[in-house]
Amino acid sequence: MLKKVFAIIFIFLFSTILWAEDKRDGTASFYFNTPRGYIEFTDMSDQSKNGVNFSEGRALLDLKPGNYKFQFFSPSYFPVERVISISREYQSYNIDLPKKSADFFISVRKSNKNQIYFHKEPPDTPHILNDISIFFYKEGELVKTVNSDSLLKRINLDFGQYDIVVKELDKTLVRVQRFPINERYGEYLNFFVKPIEVSVEGVLRIGDMYLGGADIIFTDVKNNSYTLTSDFSGKFSGNIPSKKYKLSIKKFGYFLKEENQLIYDFTDEDKKFILNLELEEAPSFIEGRIIDDKNSPVADAEIVIKSGTIEKKSFTDNFGRFIGTANPGLVMIRVYKNGFFSHGLVRRVEKFSTISNLEIQLKRKLYKISGILSDGVRPIKAEKIDLITPRGKRIASTLSGENGYFEFLDIPATATFKVSVKIPDFKPYESSEMTLKEEISNFNIIMNRGSRQVILEITDASDAPIKNSIFTLDGKKVSSDSNGIISYNTSSFEINLTHKSQKKKISLDKERAVYKISLN
Repeated sequence: MLKKVFAIIFIFLFSTILWAEDKRDGTASFYFNTPRGYIEFTDMSDQSKNGVNFSEGRALLDLKPGNYKFQFFSPSYFPVERVISISREYQSYNIDLPKKSADFFISVRKSNKNQIYFHKEPPDTPHILNDISIFFYKEGELVKTVNSDSLLKRINLDFGQYDIVVKELDKTLVRVQRFPINERYGEYLNFFVKPIEVSVEGVLRIGDMYLGGADIIFTDVKNNSYTLTSDFSGKFSGNIPSKKYKLSIKKFGYFLKEENQLIYDFTDEDKKFILNLELEEAPSFIEGRIIDDKNSPVADAEIVIKSGTIEKKSFTDNFGRFIGTANPGLVMIRVYKNGFFSHGLVRRVEKFSTISNLEIQLKRKLYKISGILSDGVRPIKAEKIDLITPRGKRIASTLSGENGYFEFLDIPATATFKVSVKIPDFKPYESSEMTLKEEISNFNIIMNRGSRQVILEITDASDAPIKNSIFTLDGKKVSSDSNGIISYNTSSFEINLTHKSQKKKISLDKERAVYKISLN
């Protein structure tokens, strides 16, 4: 009986193990040459289709045993399709997806012949060319253009065969057909080209002397520069790219004459160019400051620097500073400024030197104006005389003396002014605008008396007003009003009044305006 029980248990366990074995899935690991992508797989027994993303370059799938069609996808890679039989045992697969494109570094180098090479390391040829354009064609269509304006230019190219054209400006240097580009060669695509160059030779001269050891710099419109150097006899020669250039000289103390500072056209490849370049010595510099007698800066002063027969002019800025140039030797420096006395000095200037911190003080031109203040007969003393601006603002004042004498001192030659006098009982005086160019010692001012109003109250002996009566004042007929009042304008300090046969002389006080006059 016990044997039968054990047999039944054994049969049950064995059946369970077989059933579990039938249900267990197979395990497959996939490893990729790209970090991210997608796996699509189809069970070929029932054509059911599923998919899963993978990351970090790997994926682990649990699948029931059977045959599967796999498709592997990743950006920038061509898809891969494979049929794999999955069993119950652990399986591992390496999947390499072929790239669609890659990044390459493009460089253009000068060479004696035209060649294109792939390298796995950066090129060590130091000379890079500018103004080179590279055109990539695929199946007759332009797909990429590269301009050589940096040492290494990074670009992305799809794998395949290309027709490549290399041009300098608009001239074709290299043309290659069906050039293969893929990841097998290396990431540095180097173009070695023979540039279009012209032959240039010449001589540097300063007067009758030839100048050696100077760099002749040819600079094109893109600010690319090429240099030739003169030998001990002033001669230079060499080949430069066929372009248009502006020339300059690099040697301390020398520069090209203005007539040689041109744009030179070197685009004729079949021509040999000969240059005879005239130079000048760089002048010495003189820097300084102009101040007045109060140590204040003098702006807009004219500076004349004379060396030999050559005169050069400049002007001071708002801070009194100036800078000028001169040839070596004795130099005369003269300063001119309106309102100041001119000033000059002599300095010796050495070759290629600078005289700095030169300070020149100018003395201001100051003049005096003086005269007599009077009424035409007698001097007027102790009265104020003003100098005013054209707009009436007072500049200075003085008082006339015992004999009417007055004076103003230290009037700047640049000042524009008027003389003004205002005295009671006289008409105000104001001169025309004046600017002194010399001293004036006889500026005499005659004041005219101005008329003023006086009120006369005329009464009789009983102190009653003499109404509506005719009077004679200084020979003029006037009439009193209903209150016996006469209003009269006069510039005199004395008037004569006549009524009927009675005459009366009246002295006027300049401080009074109303006078009461009694007639018999």
